[in-house]
Amino acid sequence: MKELIKKDNHVLAYDSSSGIAHHWFKGEQSKEDAEEVVVAMNQLYKKLGTPILMFVDARDGETVHAGARKIYAEFIESEALGRAAFVVSGVIMKTIVNMVFSVSGKKEKMQLFDTKEEAIAWLQT
Repeated sequence: MKELIKKDNHVLAYDSSSGIAHHWFKGEQSKEDAEEVVVAMNQLYKKLGTPILMFVDARDGETVHAGARKIYAEFIESEALGRAAFVVSGVIMKTIVNMVFSVSGKKEKMQLFDTKEEAIAWLQT
């Protein structure tokens, strides 16, 4: 797996064998964090020439700031994202993720799961 971003609060990596980008974050996601992730994902999309499958592990996430939610919602609407599977814990993060789903208007591209294995299996179908 090739790391595209590695910070204390988030990591974005791409697994070329499965064709899945993995984004893990803990704590808060700021607007700047979201911008960094979206820039890296768009660069990956341009390099590969195909929409990206993305696994998001937000089990250690606490909140996603409003500016970050807007950036992620816009990215979800873009052609760069194929589908995204999320694993979250806690009512607050589930509510935030569902809000991003609703704002994007692209619920069919995203799904919440209880485990990483379920999420990856869905992306690979």
